[in-house]
Amino acid sequence: MIIKVDTRIPHERKEKKMKKKIQNFMKSEKGLSNVVATILLILVAVLAVALIWTFVKQYIDSQKQKIEDTKISKEITVVNTEAPIEIDNYIAEVA
Repeated sequence: MIIKVDTRIPHERKEKKMKKKIQNFMKSEKGLSNVVATILLILVAVLAVALIWTFVKQYIDSQKQKIEDTKISKEITVVNTEAPIEIDNYIAEVA
């Protein structure tokens, strides 16, 4: 009578079992195709969001530039300090 004794270290046994599970998973076409399809869908969604964001950001930047271009700056030079100053129908007295 021959008795087989497993002399491998426990983590070596776990590694062998894990390798076998991975090989079985890779052989299963159904499981692999579902994973690939899910990854592709996520990738397409991320790319679509990035593409849309690019156009939205360009539009926002162009509108922001138009607003900055339409800002009006007024320079005021005070000649007579005793006369009232009128700016856009608002009268201010300079003391």
